[in-house]
Amino acid sequence: MSFRRTTDRRVRAGFVCLALWGYCTALYPIPASGETLDEAKLAKATKERIYQQLDKDLEGTDSARLVEQGFDLKLIQLAPDGRKGVRIDGRNQDGGVSVCGATGNCPIWVFDSETGDLLLSAIGWKLRVETTVHHGRYDIVTRQNMSAMSGIRDRYRFDGHVYKIWEETDKNYMR
Repeated sequence: MSFRRTTDRRVRAGFVCLALWGYCTALYPIPASGETLDEAKLAKATKERIYQQLDKDLEGTDSARLVEQGFDLKLIQLAPDGRKGVRIDGRNQDGGVSVCGATGNCPIWVFDSETGDLLLSAIGWKLRVETTVHHGRYDIVTRQNMSAMSGIRDRYRFDGHVYKIWEETDKNYMR
């Protein structure tokens, strides 16, 4: 096969990957609240418990507290009664340091907004709260990219204390 023909195929494959990435981000945009943990209007004790957990999970990261202060934060509804959770992911909206991988997957944490208890620790690029309820809390689904053409969808159920993985599904985007 000639060099020109091989190059043409690689360029076409690159455009296909770029188009798939654009399609996926249009369907599933990454929500940004514009608020960070440092700026969040949470009780001081709740913030401190969250920082302690993040420090533990990011042990060995240089300047962990500075990194955490820039993580994207969003309040999410976790229960039909209106109980809220704090979703934090390792992405930094200001272009600062993040702890995401090359495929765009980041650590995702969900904390109780009143107590600061860790409810879920996962990896992915998207988190969605479902309408199904177990032990008074909505189920949660995370998605992670494994490559440009495959990924994993994890479903979590609340067990009364924390979210536990209930189902893992491999996804092939080319089918």
